[in-house]
Amino acid sequence: MIGEDLSQMASLAQGRYAAFLDFLRAQAEQSNRRDPTSEEVRNDIERVVRDRAREYLGLEQAYLNDDTLTVARRAHETAMSDLGLPQGTIADRFADFIYRASRFTAQLLAAQAERDVVAVAKHLSTLAQRVDMKVRSGRHTIMSAVAAVLIDDRTAPTFRYVDRLGRNYKATKHVRDLYRQHLLNVYNEVYLDIMAEYGVTTLEVTHPEPSYKWAGTLVSIDGEGDDPLYYDVRDEIFHPGSDAVLTIPEDA
Repeated sequence: MIGEDLSQMASLAQGRYAAFLDFLRAQAEQSNRRDPTSEEVRNDIERVVRDRAREYLGLEQAYLNDDTLTVARRAHETAMSDLGLPQGTIADRFADFIYRASRFTAQLLAAQAERDVVAVAKHLSTLAQRVDMKVRSGRHTIMSAVAAVLIDDRTAPTFRYVDRLGRNYKATKHVRDLYRQHLLNVYNEVYLDIMAEYGVTTLEVTHPEPSYKWAGTLVSIDGEGDDPLYYDVRDEIFHPGSDAVLTIPEDA
């Protein structure tokens, strides 16, 4: 099932981002063993995590490109099979769509990486301020102040994503959702495009669970007729965790 393949790709992307965050946490902890009140130390750590963010994003772009092309080809193969037509290579016209879709998703990943780099910088700044106040009180050395602060608050930098509705998610979940939504959208767009090319204007939503709310729903490709337009119901039916797929209705 395509849903399982998309989930596996998204889970691997989530794992890669988790490894990136582990590196950020390790760098933040470096300040505990150095002088966290030193601007030079903080700048050095921030420079290192930004370098790693650029490295992560460069590598992730390659994974994203490969997975996007794989999914687009899979959608092409499925569409041609559903139409009962011979298999062939995916048309060149999809190249620009694939490039733009991947680029947009890469920008969203970069935005989350930037949020998490900033989270490290804010954590270091707060730690420095708290340690400095304890040292200036005259009751602590730098190292004893660090120890005292860590006893009071052992929280590492928190890596989160807050959506437009104010819902708060772990950064790794957000990255997984971004990645899977991207791949699902690419799969559907390629499938829709090929169907439209061969004159199919209505598709049916199918799901591994027959009791699924939207199973059997007909959606329109071109907006003609009484069936809802695909783009009007896309976000509700084809959310990041959806296993729903589009097929040609049996009575078409």
